[in-house]
Amino acid sequence: APPPRRFSAASVVIGQTHMEEAEPGTSLSKFNFPRGAPAVTSDDRLFVADNAAVKVFSNFDQGNGRTADFAMDAGGAVAARGNKLATIASGRVRIYNSAPTATDPDPDPDVYSSGLNDCSAEGLNSPADFHITPQGRLLVADLLNHRVLVWHSIPESGPLGAAHLVLGQPSMTHCVPNFNFGPPSAATLNRPWAVWSDDRRVIVVDGNNHRVLIWDGLNGFPNEDFAPATHVIGQPDFESNATNRGDQFTPSSISLMSPGSVDVSDSGQLAA
Repeated sequence: APPPRRFSAASVVIGQTHMEEAEPGTSLSKFNFPRGAPAVTSDDRLFVADNAAVKVFSNFDQGNGRTADFAMDAGGAVAARGNKLATIASGRVRIYNSAPTATDPDPDPDVYSSGLNDCSAEGLNSPADFHITPQGRLLVADLLNHRVLVWHSIPESGPLGAAHLVLGQPSMTHCVPNFNFGPPSAATLNRPWAVWSDDRRVIVVDGNNHRVLIWDGLNGFPNEDFAPATHVIGQPDFESNATNRGDQFTPSSISLMSPGSVDVSDSGQLAA
């Protein structure tokens, strides 16, 4: 096996005053429980979801222990495309056509999901993550509905409306894990925690199945509900969901246990 790759040391820390500090806090200069991928808007501001707040930093790479400009009343996840920003608050997805500023830190969203704890084309049940693609699609990891919903476009204002596509379930009104609590397959999900897409590939972190599913997009973006994934990471096949590939205690370079996030670099490297 190749030797483990050693990454370079971080140059700046945010949420602590120095690299050796690890004290949680709720002030604008501390993090208590940051989660999900941060987002950087086109005006070079950093948005980080931390518990029930999103903390916003300008000049975030200019030294350790930066103090946030302000905090938004949201949490759970954050995503940006250009200067458009999406957040989660009280179980709903909220989208701002222009990311909030310190002079208006918590405006009403331009677009919002309407269904709450609902199994429908409009409903969400504890959404965990979302992604806005370069072409403007919105993908939402709908955690407790065990699915990913896809909107091919985002309206300019008002309710988000009905999703156009569902992955992980055979229909918009089916919301149980692994299709009626059965074994996993290439088309099922069990608590998806994160999602990513570049309008060709779709990548979903399937947390309770201890795997990452990939729709490779060789024939384009998935175009039908319940489309099967083409690749799996963390399991030997689509029907397995054992932690650490059957070994309950020893992880390996090809196993996963409750993965929670995903990102892909510009050069195509995947991290989960």
